Amino acid sequence: MLCRYDNLLRNIKDLSDNLFGKYLTSLDHKYDERTKKIKGGGLCFGLACMWGQAVLAQDEKTYYNRLNILTKSYPEKNSLSAQVYSAMSNLSSKKNLQKRNDKNRLLLSIRPFLDGLLLYHNPRRTSLYKDKVNRDLCRQNVQLSSKYVTNASITKKRDKAYF
Repeated sequence: MLCRYDNLLRNIKDLSDNLFGKYLTSLDHKYDERTKKIKGGGLCFGLACMWGQAVLAQDEKTYYNRLNILTKSYPEKNSLSAQVYSAMSNLSSKKNLQKRNDKNRLLLSIRPFLDGLLLYHNPRRTSLYKDKVNRDLCRQNVQLSSKYVTNASITKKRDKAYF
């Protein structure tokens, strides 16, 4: 049985291969065809930054729910990418938009979560750096990256001074 971190990497690979593009390689990980294992460094910095953002937004529950989705083991027939694709497909009508359930909202929030993870973990691999929006985003830097990732609920709280 795989550990949750292995499941996280496998699910990022699944989403990269079938839905969103090169997240796995952008996060400096590679799939070894011979050993069927994913190799690379850790994701601790990016995950810790995303957790810190959730704490400041007072929304740790959503962070942990997303993490549970990303670290769960899925059968091939009902992969995470298939579930996210299904949730995206349900957005096609106004009726479905109004009926979104919490699970679908979480599934739809996986891509922005991965975007934030990538920006904190490896900002050089994002369009913000490549498109010269902010050329200072060349290394891991919470202060520089956070303004592009920060949850709006953090900056809108008037009774607390976070920035």
